[in-house]
Amino acid sequence: MTLQAIETQYSGCRFRSRLEARWAVFFDTLGIPWEYEPQGYLIGPEDNRRPYLPDFYLPGIGTWVEVKGDPMGLDRNLMAAAVDPKTGLGRCNPFYETTILILGQIPKPGVAYTHWLVSRLPFSNCDRYCGCVDVQYTRVAFLAMPRVITPEMADAAMLDHKRAKDLAGLGALLHQSGRSLLTPDTADLTKAEPTGLLPLDPGVDEAYRAARSARFEHGETP
Repeated sequence: MTLQAIETQYSGCRFRSRLEARWAVFFDTLGIPWEYEPQGYLIGPEDNRRPYLPDFYLPGIGTWVEVKGDPMGLDRNLMAAAVDPKTGLGRCNPFYETTILILGQIPKPGVAYTHWLVSRLPFSNCDRYCGCVDVQYTRVAFLAMPRVITPEMADAAMLDHKRAKDLAGLGALLHQSGRSLLTPDTADLTKAEPTGLLPLDPGVDEAYRAARSARFEHGETP
């Protein structure tokens, strides 16, 4: 028997699961703009199109998000098809990659974590038998951005003032912490992994706490 999650209402959206709503709270706490299930797509080659409805799109960061509480429910082949630069989802990050951030259960706060990001190289003339077309798995961590970047802060960081304003509106960036083509099929891509290579980000830690403690019953506000 398959158990079905109860829909959860938050921020004007009806989420398919409470876990998705908790990640929306996480994004809001950091100030990350998000879109929930913005559009369904048919992805893959013409002779093998598959329907896919991504859970979130983060327009500022430029990545799609797939939320899975059960790692066994994650379809790796579907993720690989979704990030194909020619027949996948589209909507690229600043590096012209189509990426999907895999998020599972909200991790316990108190340490820094990385999450899996799935992508493929955007520019390749290869069709097969080459690492250029292989799916790439990157460990990334959320890096909170200041809500306001003053001209003095921008000057100190040698940033154009308009660029600094745009960065402040992102809420957070994804900091890369390693990339691999050799992630085993048995690896749990949904699990947030603690890392000692990165310092604890207070803003991200607060967002994890807010997401874990959010309550949605009887009209309560998270």
